[in-house]
Amino acid sequence: MPPKDSSNSPDLFAGVVQPTARLQTRAKDLVTALKLVKKFAGSEKKSGEALLGFDGTHLAIELAGVIQKSPATGDWTGEARVPGAFVMRFANIDAVPDLVEMTVTGTQLTVRSGSWAYDILCKWEKTPRPGDGLPTKASFRDKVAFGFAHPPEHIERLGLKPVVGPAMAKAEKQMAASAEPLRELGVTVEDIRELVKGKSSGGS
Repeated sequence: MPPKDSSNSPDLFAGVVQPTARLQTRAKDLVTALKLVKKFAGSEKKSGEALLGFDGTHLAIELAGVIQKSPATGDWTGEARVPGAFVMRFANIDAVPDLVEMTVTGTQLTVRSGSWAYDILCKWEKTPRPGDGLPTKASFRDKVAFGFAHPPEHIERLGLKPVVGPAMAKAEKQMAASAEPLRELGVTVEDIRELVKGKSSGGS
């Protein structure tokens, strides 16, 4: 009796988690794009999270208002949010084979090229973008205005919580300090906050 064909067995791949997304790009193109992102995005500590998307022909790397692209192919119907430091440090890696593969499996992004691979935690986003992010080289005023104009969940979706959060905390501290001397005159922190909100958004 010939051995039983198990190729169609429903248990064959039991327990194997298939990647949510996968794409390939040339190492040279990727590193060129990453170096440009690193050049214009600023310091690692202030860059926030990076967004890795795919428009059908290019991998788009967005960090701190800077967007660079690398020609790519694959299936990547969403955006991966990863620490900005990962993207900026990866820009320093030159000695890799020609082809780089990126996969997202659950909460893990894997970057693989030849015999080496690098894993990092990521957040896979399928929801539509809630508007644009911050401009390149965003000022303190830009960040505060953005914080006033967008709810926390939108800020987090855009990977900007590490950037906008500290700016808003600094602004709140300054507003509280400004209101204190005027307390006897009936001026509250909320009054100062409304003034700052209008000024930061371009109001007169």
